[in-house]
Amino acid sequence: MTAGAVILARMSSRRLPGKVLRPLDGRPLIDHVIDRARRIPSAPRPVVATSDDAGDDRLAAHCHSRGVSVFRGSLDNVAKRVRDCAETHGWDYFARINADSPFLDPHLIEQGFRRAIDDRLDFVTNLQPRTYPYGMSVEVFSTEAYQRAFDQMSKPEDCEHVSTLFYRNLHAFRYANLACPDAHDTDVHLTVDNEADFARAETLIHHLGDGYVRAPLDRIVTAYRTSVGDDEATPVTAVSQT
Repeated sequence: MTAGAVILARMSSRRLPGKVLRPLDGRPLIDHVIDRARRIPSAPRPVVATSDDAGDDRLAAHCHSRGVSVFRGSLDNVAKRVRDCAETHGWDYFARINADSPFLDPHLIEQGFRRAIDDRLDFVTNLQPRTYPYGMSVEVFSTEAYQRAFDQMSKPEDCEHVSTLFYRNLHAFRYANLACPDAHDTDVHLTVDNEADFARAETLIHHLGDGYVRAPLDRIVTAYRTSVGDDEATPVTAVSQT
């Protein structure tokens, strides 16, 4: 079985345009996401899936300069972009990763791949219900199942948010949910969606130090509690468009 990771990214973010190339601890936000995604054992060569709009030319050029594969597709129909990317690369399974998640857990995503592939599931999630922090989402899909789902996507939100049809029709798919064994950290906010999030992420990365890219989930959560505490956060849904 072949597997890949799709990093969804675009320059025209609604809340903070251009955020994917905005410096975070001196490096573009997208670089942090790429570096951690490269640590997924089953999919060590992530692909950045952006749009074919001219506004994303700079993002594509940056990724190419880093030796990262880029797929360009529909700007507004993100589900089609995801589907086309997976099919173009010939993956049997793929993980959907948002470009606003610089603290993503590669080992948790690997668990999703292993469960999906070993049990021949249509998809694996950790959002049904959510027991992990925001920014630690896992969504692994069978490409064949995603194609079936895509053919049924008739609502605008399905095309925009990629996976809503799956959650609305759980009975129609073979799926599994990854539950956190110590589910008390759902208040931890690790996505980068606004100015406050950038400041919080900077503080957290500084606290973690040079080994940040290798930091496991428990260390990140501990550092979050220590460095940013209970600062007000504005959680966003895991299915928001990037």
